[in-house]
Amino acid sequence: MLPEPMLDVFFAARQQPVPIMIGSNSDEASVMAVFGIDLAGQIQKLRRERRFGLGLIKLLYPGVKGDEELGRQVCRDMAFTTMGYVVMQAQQRVGAPCWRYWFDYVAEAEHATYINGAWHGNEVPYVFDTLGEVEPSRQYVNARDVQFAAHVADYWVSFARDAGHRDSLPGPTHWPACRKGRDVLLRIGVNKHAGFKLENRFMRARMSLFKRVMKHHVNLD
Repeated sequence: MLPEPMLDVFFAARQQPVPIMIGSNSDEASVMAVFGIDLAGQIQKLRRERRFGLGLIKLLYPGVKGDEELGRQVCRDMAFTTMGYVVMQAQQRVGAPCWRYWFDYVAEAEHATYINGAWHGNEVPYVFDTLGEVEPSRQYVNARDVQFAAHVADYWVSFARDAGHRDSLPGPTHWPACRKGRDVLLRIGVNKHAGFKLENRFMRARMSLFKRVMKHHVNLD
């Protein structure tokens, strides 16, 4: 048991001032079905009970059609994506570096399976460079997938080794830490394909809204 809720610590910026790497995957909502969460039902509940709030949320998701898809993205961002934003701001307040990422790579043979992007936990064999050595990935990965995984693992090794005394991690794209006045995120995989791309102020409007919601309605203790 933690002595106090983790969210309370980060909202108050009382965490230890050490480097942090934090991020999430493009289809984190994949895990919610395991817990019996009805994604479309969450939007329908908002429509019944918080119609104004739903209208505001829809403005932040232009072009998203249908309760199922809107629910998938809203639940993903509220439960997972926003946490990286909260931690980044807490790190900025204490003057410690924070590296943020968004993992969206899918092995080439599995694009039809992972329609909405990388599922919850899909990044693990890339981070540890075990892709192709464990099931089920050994059944479908190719040399390009393995090469991409090696690049991802190199970032994590560089963070573990050097984050305490450098402000940028080397790799295919130099990955700068978020500092005061710098809100930057590394996209690891772009639209499920290989690539590394920096993005400033990632989902900033959504994150600002959901941070307020999280502060009053989410409990992680």
